[in-house]
Amino acid sequence: MTDARDGNSGVTLGSRRDEPARSLGEAIAQALVLSGFAGEPLFTAEGFARAAEATAETGRRIGEAAWTFPMSATPRETADLLRASEREDIDTVFVRYYDEGGYEALRGDLLEPSRTALDRWRPLIVQSLTAFDAGLELVVVPALLTVVEGVLAHSGGPGAWASVRAVETAKALREKSLPASMTRAIYVSVEEFIKAVFESGHSFAGGRPHRLNRHWILHGRDEAAWNRADGLRLFQAIDTIAR
Repeated sequence: MTDARDGNSGVTLGSRRDEPARSLGEAIAQALVLSGFAGEPLFTAEGFARAAEATAETGRRIGEAAWTFPMSATPRETADLLRASEREDIDTVFVRYYDEGGYEALRGDLLEPSRTALDRWRPLIVQSLTAFDAGLELVVVPALLTVVEGVLAHSGGPGAWASVRAVETAKALREKSLPASMTRAIYVSVEEFIKAVFESGHSFAGGRPHRLNRHWILHGRDEAAWNRADGLRLFQAIDTIAR
């Protein structure tokens, strides 16, 4: 595989055409190795557990900042993104990554016909991508919030589909994942993302929330002041949750 490191972003962009298929656990494990994880040998029970715990902490950190693990990224790109997000504003890191080529991979993943879990929302995703490509981020954000909620409910199974409690659904997905696993780390990021974006404690009588907030947006209380980062974080969340 041929890699090219962009001089500004510090993220190594790999050629996905030659990228071998990998399991999620293997991909994140490689990302940890590439990011310089310092611990016991990774491929022992103790080393893997420690790596999983470290990755879960990273998932918690990016989830609290209203992002999820970038599932369309290669292991090397994931490592570079996580490393860069420790030094810089996380929105800046992700937007730069997507503007420098990562968006095409994310877009391709969302349009992949074999991803049947997205079929119900495919027309809305397609039109949202078209609007986003035209610079219409304001149109995209309310539409994608409905997709995020629907994909989360679908992932949670029949019980979650009948529920409107997104935070509880995200928590249940995290709890059902294997402890000390890389999949658990992914769902930690999803749970924290949902808690951040779906937080309903902001009174309409108070000030505008400082981050994207589903409650304020879909109840028509927010200002239409969303940006490119907000559209990207929602596309990325859909991609992560639907895996």
